[in-house]
Amino acid sequence: MVIAKLKSEFKIKDLGNVKHLLGMEITYVPGCMLTIFQKGYTEKILVRCKMDKCKPVPTPLVKGNFPMPGDPDVKPMCVNPDPDVGYRQIVGSLQYLVQCTRPDIANAVRTLGKFLNCFTREHHMLAKRVLRYLRGTSDYGLVWTRSESPDMQFVAYVNAWRPPKKEVQIVAYADADLGNEKDDRRSVTGFVLQVEEFFARS
Repeated sequence: MVIAKLKSEFKIKDLGNVKHLLGMEITYVPGCMLTIFQKGYTEKILVRCKMDKCKPVPTPLVKGNFPMPGDPDVKPMCVNPDPDVGYRQIVGSLQYLVQCTRPDIANAVRTLGKFLNCFTREHHMLAKRVLRYLRGTSDYGLVWTRSESPDMQFVAYVNAWRPPKKEVQIVAYADADLGNEKDDRRSVTGFVLQVEEFFARS
């Protein structure tokens, strides 16, 4: 219906279901499954940062205190020895992955992003650790599958933008790390909203 309406108003060409969009690889099986990955984009980052042959690691960050610029044992990075693997470039590329398909590296990238103007060699190595994690998980992505018992009233509401015939169940989950930021002892809070069987993360 939407495409037919657009064709009646504008001169357009229907190319079918989208398969590649802004670095995302999309597969859609009507009424069954939707998958979004960024394997190709991830591999390009690794090649550009000369990390395509690195040894993978199981986690994006290591447990423990994050190096702060004022720490006596932390040495500032005055000159970047290789502009192709610059700290800001790595973090910027990782941020796009987080926004699209990789919530599993969100906390690591959030932490790295705090030091864009005061990064050190230690931060640069931690950024490369995230790349090493991606080296072993480049095929990770988002997968949506149809529920075995979908709530058709809610689906109709989403599709038609009209009030549902029954109450919509909304569940919220939240957590905080209780003053775990070493420099200012602030807490980091995260939450997830679940609307029926659909999730909205933040």
